[in-house]
Amino acid sequence: MFFAIALLLSSASAAGQQFEAKIEVSDAVRIKGKFLDAFEAENKRNFSFLRSYGSVENLGARVTDLVLSDKSGQTLTYKKLVDGEFLADGDFTAWNYKINLDAPQNLSARAHVSWLEGEQGILMLGDLLPQFGETARARVALVLPAGW
Repeated sequence: MFFAIALLLSSASAAGQQFEAKIEVSDAVRIKGKFLDAFEAENKRNFSFLRSYGSVENLGARVTDLVLSDKSGQTLTYKKLVDGEFLADGDFTAWNYKINLDAPQNLSARAHVSWLEGEQGILMLGDLLPQFGETARARVALVLPAGW
């Protein structure tokens, strides 16, 4: 069994985005997150993901079943601008989504983006978590299947 995780968040400053996220790996990969209570986001309507990295394109297309919630827990509607770019109709404070981590066909791409195949894979936080500006501070929990 081979499994790796790469923590690729920018170094954080006091003014950086602060959030927590839980990555649950099972038959599907679900990610839940929220801004930390004391934090006011700079832009709480734009929700975006890394869309390409190196020669790997369409990373944003892997995101499905997105749900954005406001501070009272109400689900917000949103517009999908392009794959991996969403604009909420109100300020959001929490989110959850699924992400497809099928292994890239290009073997060299597997060293640069997240993927899972059976009990093998690699997770890169840079393409799993939403992008909230240049700096981010996150508390991340990883929930793996028994035996991993």
